[in-house]
Amino acid sequence: MNTNLIFEAVQLLDPAPNYLIALSGGADSVALLYAFAHLKMNVKACHVQHGDEEHRQRFADFCKKLCNELDVPFTLKNIKLNQTANWEANAREERYKALYASDPQAILVTGHHLDDQVETFFLKALRGSGIRGLSCMEMHGVNPTNAMQTLVRPFLSLEKSLLEHFLMERGVGWMQDPSNNSTNYDRNFLRLDILPLIESRWPQYRKGIAASVESLQQDKRALMDSLPPRTVSLGMARSWSEAQLAAWVMNCFATFGSGKSPSRAQVKEFVRQVKSDPTAANNAKYEIRCGGLAIKRVKNILELEIDI
Repeated sequence: MNTNLIFEAVQLLDPAPNYLIALSGGADSVALLYAFAHLKMNVKACHVQHGDEEHRQRFADFCKKLCNELDVPFTLKNIKLNQTANWEANAREERYKALYASDPQAILVTGHHLDDQVETFFLKALRGSGIRGLSCMEMHGVNPTNAMQTLVRPFLSLEKSLLEHFLMERGVGWMQDPSNNSTNYDRNFLRLDILPLIESRWPQYRKGIAASVESLQQDKRALMDSLPPRTVSLGMARSWSEAQLAAWVMNCFATFGSGKSPSRAQVKEFVRQVKSDPTAANNAKYEIRCGGLAIKRVKNILELEIDI
């Protein structure tokens, strides 16, 4: 395995900005931290801890010790989560909020790798996603909870096994989250039970999925380039069909947002409000919010704004 690819992936980034690594303690984020530190990048790390379980504290202690050894500034953020039906999504959102609060000006760096991308593709497909969802993660994006913060994923084209080999070569350890062994979670079930079966039949399946995702991302960008701009007059918006207006709304959130899109029901209601009464009073308010962005009526214009 050519583990130099790890360093090469980081060297493609601009060395000037300040970077903030989302440090979980797992192999992916530890490899990220090690590479950034050894390349003398302007980097700090943040570990987000949720829960008071003993193993959670061990993760935090490990991350702090590793940062001390590599001379990287370290921040610990504690969050509290309620046990809800959508616990995974809530935990993810709260983690990203904590990372933004840690350093809003830094470029956020996550250790997402090719295996994560493949899992995301299958999960999106099983949920019936369209071209935006199946495009999965891109190398460059924004914090999912605040579009003011840039996000980068340098390892997105690299397999997890390469990251682990990179660390083993250098005698660097990492933590194993026991929850990753529970197939009660969809992603774990896919990773532990389904994908090994696929790999036994199609050993190169990761490369095939990666090529499909890249094609979908190109198609998505071409589609978005052909859609209306981020600001339109109210009169023009009302002249469009419901499908055109809905497409413009989704394009705005997909292009300028964090990857989080409003629900179909939200978009349908917003379209209904805009088109329902062309003679509505000038002070009638229309707005739709999601993922740190909002489309609002400003006088006789519908405008996408950062929702601060």
